[in-house]
Amino acid sequence: DIIVTKDDYGNDVEETVVWVQEPKISGDYYLEIFADELCVTTTSTQEFKTAYGFKFPEKLVGEVVVTDRGYKVVDALHPIDKELVYDFATTGSNTYIANGFVVKGANYGDIHSL
Repeated sequence: DIIVTKDDYGNDVEETVVWVQEPKISGDYYLEIFADELCVTTTSTQEFKTAYGFKFPEKLVGEVVVTDRGYKVVDALHPIDKELVYDFATTGSNTYIANGFVVKGANYGDIHSL
């Protein structure tokens, strides 16, 4: 499959999906992250692309994140109940867009050891 994500300059780029995780309940804690009108459910180990590199959710409040609508400031995050999550890996920058937020894909090097 082909997905569209953002490069380091905010341009749309196509990448190829090379691995998909079966949906599962993670052992991590879960959060909802809000930036303006955007909201995403995530685990504590999902890295988000910021203006200064990738960061984990607990470091995001007040940070500028990269979205499919440009840069947004994270307003809040709230713990939530666990639900099914998924992950995948792509070629290139190994990023994808999750509910508008640019996030890091699974570490393709680690996948081969599964």
